Amino acid sequence: MFVDHLETALHESGDILIPISEGAFRQSNLAATLGEVLAETHPGRTNDDAVTVFDAVGTGIQDLAVASFFVNAARAAGTGIDFPFFA
Repeated sequence: MFVDHLETALHESGDILIPISEGAFRQSNLAATLGEVLAETHPGRTNDDAVTVFDAVGTGIQDLAVASFFVNAARAAGTGIDFPFFA
């Protein structure tokens, strides 16, 4: 199983915390974070038959990073609409 942020998943994800509390899952079953797979410090899936489970719990900084990327890409491409969030 892969998660987006390990510490957050271990404190907020019922999909992980409940099976751990019931003894059906262990923290050691968490393979890596999505960042580790993207940075190639963990291989992710190693064959086409492997089943991958990803649990996204979300963190604000990741949301801001993605939003910033797309805003900058839209501005560079001359697309999108600027609007004020607070009037």
